[in-house]
Amino acid sequence: MRSILVALVCVSCSAPKNPQPVDNDKAGGKQAGTSGDVLRYLPASSNGIIHADLAAIRATPFGVRADAFLNETLADLALGDRIAKVASITYALGWDGSQFTQAHHVMVVRGPTLDDVRDALVIDGKKPRMERDGAIVRAVYDDGSLTFAYPEERVILFFMFEATPPVESLRKLVADGAPLRKNPDFMARFDKVSAGQVWTIANIDPFDLVGLLASPALPALFGVRAAYARIQVGQQVEVWSQHVAPDRKTAAELVKNTRRDQADSHTLLGELLANSTGPQVDADAEVVRVAFTLTDRQVTTGREIWARWFQRAGK
Repeated sequence: MRSILVALVCVSCSAPKNPQPVDNDKAGGKQAGTSGDVLRYLPASSNGIIHADLAAIRATPFGVRADAFLNETLADLALGDRIAKVASITYALGWDGSQFTQAHHVMVVRGPTLDDVRDALVIDGKKPRMERDGAIVRAVYDDGSLTFAYPEERVILFFMFEATPPVESLRKLVADGAPLRKNPDFMARFDKVSAGQVWTIANIDPFDLVGLLASPALPALFGVRAAYARIQVGQQVEVWSQHVAPDRKTAAELVKNTRRDQADSHTLLGELLANSTGPQVDADAEVVRVAFTLTDRQVTTGREIWARWFQRAGK
């Protein structure tokens, strides 16, 4: 997550051409109406999406801990109290065929105003100059700039890892609205997970994204074609997920492997299951279901488990 938002403070090597000053009376004005649609501005080609409703999590007993965790994770940004202004974060990853190097990485952050963004983009004590052309905003520094979209009040849209993405690409995201709602397969999965304050949907065809990103932490899930999950936060944290295998035989093998990993804590998922309350792993035809609950103490231990596995994977 740190690398995602640190992209906001990257400075490009070239200055913008013909910058226009911000009209303070219009800056932050609504460009497309306040839709409140969490799928808005996500490309139709998105193969993996994760959404976190931070405002809803703050209303739970875990709220203070969530902001503290984000500030720890995003220490490079020194957000401090400003993290409380982020209502939600949605990240979409997409690619064409097997060309992962051509992937898009889109982030939608809801909650902050343009002034909040400018304050968060301070580098070496200097605030950038904010220049706006419709929905497109440039944060301009002496030696470069950062381009993003502000399509409606308190909505920030940008491409990760690209300080100066093609403006036409940003404008297309704004104009397209919510194309994923026209995809019946996606919507069938979205309906199953959208009740969670945190949810994720991944279409792992056309290649093994889980194998690419999670090895060696989640080998029991290799071979799944799609995965979707929700996390519901209340007095406890409830995790529910489904993983679509290519056939029943593979699904049965995934259940067997996951239960084995739970028994010996051989993987990240196995150790998380062993640390949970009431873990369930079963299959219905080609769909593998994994569900468990975390108490307050188990959440703390789970964070330690997660950090340990990904520190190990990064070595």
